[in-house]
Amino acid sequence: MGAGVLQPIVAKALFPMPKPARYKPELPQLVWIPTEHKTRIPCSFFHQPLATHLVIYCHGNASDLGTIYYETQGLSNFLNVHLLAVEYPGYGLYEGTPSEDQINLDLEGVFHFVTTVLKCPPIRVVLFGRSLGTGPCCRLAAKLEQDDIKLGGLILQSPFTSILDAARNISSAAGLVMQDYWENSKHIKKVICPLLLVHGKKDRVIPHTMSTELYHTCPSKRKRLLLSVTASHNSFHLFYDLVKPISRFLQDFIETKNSQCRPFNLTMPKELYVAGNSFSVHCFSFSRSRSNSDAGLSRTTSETTSPVSPRRATSPVSLRRGSSQRFGSSQRFARRDRAVSDDRHRRGRSKPMNPASGRIGCI
Repeated sequence: MGAGVLQPIVAKALFPMPKPARYKPELPQLVWIPTEHKTRIPCSFFHQPLATHLVIYCHGNASDLGTIYYETQGLSNFLNVHLLAVEYPGYGLYEGTPSEDQINLDLEGVFHFVTTVLKCPPIRVVLFGRSLGTGPCCRLAAKLEQDDIKLGGLILQSPFTSILDAARNISSAAGLVMQDYWENSKHIKKVICPLLLVHGKKDRVIPHTMSTELYHTCPSKRKRLLLSVTASHNSFHLFYDLVKPISRFLQDFIETKNSQCRPFNLTMPKELYVAGNSFSVHCFSFSRSRSNSDAGLSRTTSETTSPVSPRRATSPVSLRRGSSQRFGSSQRFARRDRAVSDDRHRRGRSKPMNPASGRIGCI
């Protein structure tokens, strides 16, 4: 009885949606994906002409499409992938009430739309979940394996073994007032597609030991666990903690395994867009690093909202002075990657990443 009375409070704590929404209907790249259940899901779609894969991104529980706009845009630009970020019910412009079942259903609907309407092969799709988003992504990956559908890969940033385990890490009394959600430790046992887990050792919300446990539980032979010694749950370096390990993961486990992995054009139907001339998004401040060799993309949040022109928003995230060009080719990316890593290693700022596949390493 007491637990039932507390469920609305638990749900509010589990889904602390930003209010008001951090974006407007005129947001560039905003599309409304139709599903079989007669719902239209707002999503951000970033297109790359030479992309070989599509990343479906599920954000954390305290974000919406506006707060992650520049982050997802930067990932799409630097990794040279199509990226589709999915909104949750009750978040942003998506009306409704967030729940585990509805979020799972929406992600399945988006995946079905991508593979049937847009004709994107499932082997070209990579699921990417962060924090809360790791739950629906891990569940869908396990479900696709059961249905004998080969998924391109699964990326989990700051994952949990289950929501209940993560809540108990904050308060031991959580088990008395809440039920369990998204049991990743159970679903990961069915995942055999390429797997990348990224976690910060300074994470106080979800301990990095949960990623280690998921890594050892997953039966996939193509898996990798990377632990950042500087990242926390809400503060991480976009280049060194995400772009760099994900790029190597794609090259080592996905792109090289498929010799026919050629660029493909993914065109979203025009009727799914909402045209506009201006928009406002929740802004991020990308602070410069102390080292001249760093890319200067440390991610910190700012609760201010300011208007940004569509022309500026569609440009890639800027690097440090004199290096604002986009990584247009993998060769240029590899040269810069090696130069930056060598320089950081000489200065003693970081340990070299172990290129061996399937090993646990630290960034």
